[in-house]
Amino acid sequence: MAAPHPRFGPGPKRLDRIRERIRQPGLPRLAWHTVLDDLVHGAGTPQTSALNAAFVYQVTGDPECARQAWHRFRIAADTLATTSEGLLAGDITGHLALAYDFAQPAWTRAQREQALGIFEKAAEFFAAYHWPNLDQDEDKSSNWVAVVRGSELVMQLAVRADGACPRQEARIAFLIEEVRRHFEDGYGDSGWTQEGYDYLRYGIDTGGGAAVWAAQATGLTVLNKAWERPRFAELILQTQSFRPTGDRIQFGVGERTGRPAPMFLGCGSAKTQAAYLWLTQQTVHDFPPGTTDPLWTLLRWPDVTPGPPAPPRPLLDDREGAYAFRNRHRNEDDTLVGVTNRNDSHFGWQQRETFAISLIGQGTTWARMPAKEWDRMELFSKPLIDGRTQLPSGADGSGHTLAAHGYPGQGGGYLSLDGHLNYGIAEARRELVVDMSGAGPADTVLALHDRFADSEPHRVDWQLSPEPGVEITYGDIESGALTFLFRRDDAWLKGWLLDPGASELDVCDGAFRITRNGRTTDFRLVMALGRGTLPAATADGTQLTLEGTVYDTSRLRAFTPQPGSARGTEPTLQLGMPRLPFMPGTTRTVTATLGWWAPDPGVRPALGLDLPPGWTAEPLAGPLPMTLLDSEQGVRHWAVTAPAEMPQEELKLAATARTVGSSRPVTRTAPLSLSPADLALGRPAEQSSTLGEAARAVNGNLDGRWGHGSVSHTQEEIQPWWQTDLGESAAIGEIVLWNRTDKDPERLHDFYVFVSDTPFGEAHLAEVLADPEVWRHHEPGPAGRTTVVPVHRRGRHVRIQLAHPAPGILALGEVQVLPPVNVPLAPEEGLAS
Repeated sequence: MAAPHPRFGPGPKRLDRIRERIRQPGLPRLAWHTVLDDLVHGAGTPQTSALNAAFVYQVTGDPECARQAWHRFRIAADTLATTSEGLLAGDITGHLALAYDFAQPAWTRAQREQALGIFEKAAEFFAAYHWPNLDQDEDKSSNWVAVVRGSELVMQLAVRADGACPRQEARIAFLIEEVRRHFEDGYGDSGWTQEGYDYLRYGIDTGGGAAVWAAQATGLTVLNKAWERPRFAELILQTQSFRPTGDRIQFGVGERTGRPAPMFLGCGSAKTQAAYLWLTQQTVHDFPPGTTDPLWTLLRWPDVTPGPPAPPRPLLDDREGAYAFRNRHRNEDDTLVGVTNRNDSHFGWQQRETFAISLIGQGTTWARMPAKEWDRMELFSKPLIDGRTQLPSGADGSGHTLAAHGYPGQGGGYLSLDGHLNYGIAEARRELVVDMSGAGPADTVLALHDRFADSEPHRVDWQLSPEPGVEITYGDIESGALTFLFRRDDAWLKGWLLDPGASELDVCDGAFRITRNGRTTDFRLVMALGRGTLPAATADGTQLTLEGTVYDTSRLRAFTPQPGSARGTEPTLQLGMPRLPFMPGTTRTVTATLGWWAPDPGVRPALGLDLPPGWTAEPLAGPLPMTLLDSEQGVRHWAVTAPAEMPQEELKLAATARTVGSSRPVTRTAPLSLSPADLALGRPAEQSSTLGEAARAVNGNLDGRWGHGSVSHTQEEIQPWWQTDLGESAAIGEIVLWNRTDKDPERLHDFYVFVSDTPFGEAHLAEVLADPEVWRHHEPGPAGRTTVVPVHRRGRHVRIQLAHPAPGILALGEVQVLPPVNVPLAPEEGLAS
């Protein structure tokens, strides 16, 4: 007998709690309004909108929402019927299965039967579908398993015994085992995965996590153990910074920035749940439109009181060779250190990241990794051998951890790593001390000894790649040690190279390098991170004395940290800026967080926001607590609106915090990210063929991840194109192309940007190039995350088109057509260039 619907939806008690939360100021209400906005504007994919509409029906009981869910269900089902791509089929099927379950009670019998027919055809597709990432019997690590198998499992459980999908019980057992093995194979105990955090989120959000949710909701506990073993929430607590840009420790092919996944709300112990909820409230200030983030935020919100985490302990994952250190959870000045050794290798995306370092602190990312831009050696923060990440003889996943432990009373620790098999040489050893006790002005000190040896001589470049905007100087001698200095405003990373010998120091394409040559090369370094006054140190051979603490790079294992304080007592103020830039007349959410760290309480705290002339701010939250105790925080959100006309000049806003009896206020300023009005926003768009709608590239959502539903996408064809009509001829200053970020960004290469006052229609590339009235710009190389094309011409129609003759795919995260900023236009005549 079929179980009644909804099977996965929130029960009556949880629905009551959701209704209560969305009436109160805070993140749940913001999530709810984002879901409602999707119903009005349809910013996401049809399957995401169908799920959102079905969820709103569950909360409100409004049958109109169920009708909207059916309408969008059918649109998504049309795409499902024609796609041959497994990931897209999984994404659509998983969303539609949840939408069916949530809205099914309000659908007509004919609609339910039609939906079951759609799912039956989907089951046939999945049963016959093959892809190497799925067919590997010995390894189920790939995100494909989570997305494709997990989404099918959600579907099978949604329609179980409803009359669809023959041989269902055997298939469900198969899918459960596939998902279980994915969690076992793909993640270390820490939750770390070689594919990186973005693919972790993609797989969990799209299929794996939803499958566990669906299984638990239907009484199946067989996945619980595999789901609970990886400490996903603790991994994110250790690696996510409080920087407004969302910087985090990088691993795998993950991007440098992101946000905590709502799917991990409610995971872990009660203390972990409270801390993860607290982190979410501190770092999430808006929701990307057209995604399921707001929905899962409401569904997964735990019944716990949020609170800051306990003092951090190192994350030590010897199985994967992944390590993360953190000094505190306070604000964007926190120090986060990530180190990778690649002790294991799985099937799927991977990065050559042996001895890689990720370093964030004092509001700056000092060491980053390249995500998927593997060919850009200047983006690696790790030693390079002969200009490569490793030699051809190297074998990923063959690293070995010799020792790893944390230091009592702080978040630092010691590592001894062997990476010679990964590098493909006779010897590659790293010893590293991460001291977070605080030595004078230094917040954190890293002391390391990297040693490389082989039968053949090699060039070794010891490299750090900071974020853009960091000033790098080097070459001063201090007590016999060569020094280098990274600076950004008053924050700094200072390094001492001990026993420098014949080392060469240089900056190449923004990356700092120390180069040594020979059969044996040693790098002995001490690096201090802080703000304000620079520290001075005394060097003696292989050891450095800094603020009374001795770091001996020949005896790092014996190092014992000096007692220190990992936390001051001064109040702190963090200003959270919106992810998207302000355009004229737009409204974004700004958040200020006051942290109180003194034993005596802060009485009657107040937070204010100072804006440039013409800007307005409306508070979104209720009053702050009357008092703040030690380690507590007060948070205030504002809806900040830009004026209809705003000058393109440097503007800042300032948040100020006061408490009764305090001697002075605390102020934090941040630049306002401005963008002129986008002439293409919301305009009609079309493309040569469609896998992802052309309108996604002009919806205002800059998210470049396919799974989040805002990337336009053609089929594979020769010289595909995308184009938009601005409605009237307009002055164009520049066109900004936002690339897809989660997969194959190199597809956008060797392309043209065209501007014309007459429609392009379906003209072929040769025809457009032959038209002398069409302005054009050719971009031969691969596009980055963004490509800015100066135009300074008038035009109404804009086209992007691949130029290379081989079949290709054109995928765009967003196309912005921006008016000129105080730059004269070129004459009307001679439009072609």
